[in-house]
Amino acid sequence: MYGRMCKSWNYLGRQARNDFNVLLGDDIVLKDRQWQENVAMKFQQIAEANGIPFGAACVALCDLSFADFPTFPVIHRWHVNTFGNVLPRQFINQGGDPYLFELYSRFNATFCY
Repeated sequence: MYGRMCKSWNYLGRQARNDFNVLLGDDIVLKDRQWQENVAMKFQQIAEANGIPFGAACVALCDLSFADFPTFPVIHRWHVNTFGNVLPRQFINQGGDPYLFELYSRFNATFCY
């Protein structure tokens, strides 16, 4: 699947058995050891604040060098169960990370961590 990153994300998202999926590159170092707990807590806060299902959100891990951009989106399995894929099939190799963040921003269901 070389050159088809989004197709790989869709495949892996459908196969995942965890509650949360993170779209990361292979060169990423996570500096916060509590990031998983913090992300799960933020998903809970978003659901409660907006009266939406738990998991109907996107919490992005932001790159320190580009802090205002949702570089590494975290989605819940609710997303794949609801939409059938991580991303629409039209995505080939890029654009998926900002798409996910923008999709949920329409419902005030995003956070850049």
